[in-house]
Amino acid sequence: MGLSRALKLHVSARHIAPADVLTTRVVLESDAVATAAEAVAAEAGSVARKSPTGDPRTGSGRVHLRRAGDLLARMREADIAKATFHDLDARFHRELCAAAGNPVTDIILASLSSSILDYVSAAADGTDDWPWVQAELTAQHAGLLESVLAGDADRARRECADHIHWFAATTGIRATTGSSDSAPADTGSTSTDAPANAIDAREP
Repeated sequence: MGLSRALKLHVSARHIAPADVLTTRVVLESDAVATAAEAVAAEAGSVARKSPTGDPRTGSGRVHLRRAGDLLARMREADIAKATFHDLDARFHRELCAAAGNPVTDIILASLSSSILDYVSAAADGTDDWPWVQAELTAQHAGLLESVLAGDADRARRECADHIHWFAATTGIRATTGSSDSAPADTGSTSTDAPANAIDAREP
């Protein structure tokens, strides 16, 4: 993909409905983290066989996974500002996906980054129990990273999709495409049950 096309996508993405961006994230990110986990598993297999060869992406992938771990540690800091958490959250996802070694996926997600940050920030602002949401997001991030580091591709894929859908369901991002609006969940409850107009967290 040429740089000019990537930049055009970056600009137009700000007008794409959050539900459409979310669907794209699920497809791309779930596949990326599964690929990263497969590379980790392949590296472990090469070491066990004492093979000098292995997935050439693993070296750089490990760098991205270490960075993801560092970002996760910062997300756990006490009294972290919401805007700072969102920035670290976005970078954490980018590092996990970059560990897959697919530059096309990296370019597409980079082009969508502003739109992703916009809808995540707006949705988070719609909940009055942000500390709970933040703690749950951090715990899910930790589980996702653990799955990748364990080389469990199926679990990483599943947890990534569940993570993205969970946030949408919890904060009330509308499933209807063609609209850039997001609807906050009922702030009178901190239940993880999705509101009626939200994307089902269990949706495939």
